[in-house]
Amino acid sequence: MCPTDSNPTAGELVKASAFPIADGYVVDLDAAIAEHFEASLLVVNEDASTDQMRGTDRTAILVARAQKG
Repeated sequence: MCPTDSNPTAGELVKASAFPIADGYVVDLDAAIAEHFEASLLVVNEDASTDQMRGTDRTAILVARAQKG
């Protein structure tokens, strides 16, 4: 699944784990969310809405560093 093809939920993005973003580069989605303070709190919060989780997880992924993979 490619996030640009649909509007994935936070859970779907997390399940993808490492996501290719460019020629030979990936973003480790698990690490991106774990390292982002707010996103890591919302993922385990049962009261957080899907919109809250989606927004913070996307922010975490956007600020994550791509790795040669």
